[in-house]
Amino acid sequence: MMKKVFTLLCVFLLAFSVQAQREVTKFLGIPVDGTKSAMIQKLEAKGFEVVDREKGTLMGEFNGVQSYVAIVAQGNKVWRIATFAVGSRSKRQTILRFNELCRQFEAKPQYVAARDKQYIDEDEDISHEINVHDKQYHADFFQKDSAGKVDENRSVWLSIGKSVSGYGNFVIYIYYDNVYNQAHGEDL
Repeated sequence: MMKKVFTLLCVFLLAFSVQAQREVTKFLGIPVDGTKSAMIQKLEAKGFEVVDREKGTLMGEFNGVQSYVAIVAQGNKVWRIATFAVGSRSKRQTILRFNELCRQFEAKPQYVAARDKQYIDEDEDISHEINVHDKQYHADFFQKDSAGKVDENRSVWLSIGKSVSGYGNFVIYIYYDNVYNQAHGEDL
């Protein structure tokens, strides 16, 4: 009997320690984890207003800009927070803002760039490159864990997309991913 209790205790402690060691990406200090409704509540507490509760869309100020925040869940577990500014930007504004965001991430000690040369040349015609050559622009960063180590599972990345408001206008998306809650083929 005592051996069974000891074995059960060891299994529990091992499971707890593995769970405790797994840190996930954070958005505004909030772990990108849990249920969509819990995440909505946490973002509302940070001053965001719900736009569409069912879709998990909120709006509020993020990094000095009025922005939308979208909560993406798999099986009701949050695996991504996506944010993008309200409105679109011209080609030039997009390049300047994208490069500024890259510099801001690089200046924060809790982030590490995934690769060199993530900036866009200011004279590049991103409209032509996206529309004609299907070029994709993105920059990737990793959040460090609480011990200050780079954790490639704590991914934050920027991407430029076409705006629905018209040709030549763009939106910059920032994604905060929790790879542990992503679909890994369970439903296939």
